[in-house]
Amino acid sequence: MSGIDRSFIDDLLSRIDIVDLISKNVDLKKHGTNFKGLCPFHSENTPSFNVSQSKQFYHCFGCGASGDAIKFLREYEGLSFLDAIEKLASIANVELPNFTSKDNQEYKKFLTVNEEVKNYFAYCLEKNEKANQYLTSRGFDREMIKQFEIGYASDSWDSLKNFLEKKSYGDLGIELGLLVNTNNKTYDRFRNRIIFPIKNSMGKVIAFGGRTLDKDEKAKYINSPESKLFHKSSELYGLHESSKNISKKNEVVIVEGYTDVISLHNKGINNSVASLGTAFTQLHLRKLKKYSNNIIFCFDGDQAGKSAAWKALENSLPEYTDDLSINFCFLGNGLDPDQAAREDPESLKQQLKSSIKLSDFMTGKLREALNLENTEDAARFVNQITPLIKKIPDGVFKKLMLNKIEKIVKLDQKYFYKESNNSRRKIDNEPKSEEVISINEKLILSLIMNYPEILDDYSDKIKNISDNKTLNDIIDLAKSFKTTSGYNLNRFLDTSDNIKNIYLNCLNMKMIEKNLDEALVTLKEIIETGSKKMKEKEYHQLLEKFTRGEYLTEVEQDILKNYKK
Repeated sequence: MSGIDRSFIDDLLSRIDIVDLISKNVDLKKHGTNFKGLCPFHSENTPSFNVSQSKQFYHCFGCGASGDAIKFLREYEGLSFLDAIEKLASIANVELPNFTSKDNQEYKKFLTVNEEVKNYFAYCLEKNEKANQYLTSRGFDREMIKQFEIGYASDSWDSLKNFLEKKSYGDLGIELGLLVNTNNKTYDRFRNRIIFPIKNSMGKVIAFGGRTLDKDEKAKYINSPESKLFHKSSELYGLHESSKNISKKNEVVIVEGYTDVISLHNKGINNSVASLGTAFTQLHLRKLKKYSNNIIFCFDGDQAGKSAAWKALENSLPEYTDDLSINFCFLGNGLDPDQAAREDPESLKQQLKSSIKLSDFMTGKLREALNLENTEDAARFVNQITPLIKKIPDGVFKKLMLNKIEKIVKLDQKYFYKESNNSRRKIDNEPKSEEVISINEKLILSLIMNYPEILDDYSDKIKNISDNKTLNDIIDLAKSFKTTSGYNLNRFLDTSDNIKNIYLNCLNMKMIEKNLDEALVTLKEIIETGSKKMKEKEYHQLLEKFTRGEYLTEVEQDILKNYKK
């Protein structure tokens, strides 16, 4: 993963107080032995975000977010694993070991190249009057240009190529898509274009977008191709610049282009982002839900804008939850968000406030060319909306949508949702993760999670009274998490969802035992009872074997003869 020794990470985490770290961003209040506050990863009015100082981990009972100090920095600040380690090392005043990972070195090299290219494009903008005139005509002042680090690619086939080759970055330029290699000829991808650096959530430049200044150019906008740094289906332009305002306002406005974002920011709508020349995806929504559950799509009012909105709706449905609000704003008079922001920003703000609810957009779009009093049209409506409803996860919103549609077509919902209900029943009948662990086994794990030193003397005894593979796997994992300073059970948070959930559930069980001595009394009672049950089970198995006339070893015969209840 990183080339960093696990013992270094464990030692680093032991030097960090997670309460101090998180309280810089979240208002935490003492709650029993833990600390509690409003979750920074989802919108809520009642605090469900818990931070354990003794265990050095956080867990939200509302959205399920959980982890240690490293995980918090990665999720909250959008840092990579290595960047989170570096930040914690700086806080703890600990010197970092040398990173030896080849992948990490390559990653950092790519980022370095992009950073230097960004600066090069900025330099080219300073020297080009035509490009500056264009930006001025679009209402972009120096402050906005600086904030979004806008640049310019020269009207040349080899300007950037020469720059990169002087720094021995030629091959990296091709790999990052900055240069194009065709028929053994290498040339600049971006030529005579305004350049918009595309950043990840932590502000690192991962790609570029370019808007042509050539009226005859067919491709008005082009982006960097996919690379090891850039995956456009999960990235959003302007998220780094907008993330704090999105969280503060608890709302995000999604537009289609770079200039839309910048113009909206310039007029105070500084909680806006844009998809990167692609349809809005589930990954986009998943990322945005970490900042806000109130989403507004603001698209052109023309047919293309409505088509993009409908695609966004379809892709959003599988990620829809009851605490989510998705609205759609369509601009009239042939305006796009960029023009609307420049010409009448106050009107745009009002339109955003009065945007259409997803439920109304969905039903209204499908109804607009139909007469639902007509049997054939009603059937067509049901046929079109049923696949969309099936995409929505079960919950209150889904039930209300079914009720809404039932009233629209005056047809019992069972007729158009039978298949989905059958699918739901199948899922409900599947065993849940909690069912693989008995009450006694949960109690054992709860004792271990709260008093891990139990493992030193009792791990084998516990395994002897249970043939539950999950329980035994958890015990083995817990033992592997032992360090020189004790057990770092927070490493369970990096395991599979099943194991992690069992860990969190057992850790948060109410404990009657107030200290280790009381915990051992309880554990010994469980072991004694479990031992008797295992002996009884063994006896019955051997008895069945004997009655079937199968061969018994001398040891098995002695067990059968000497068994006492």
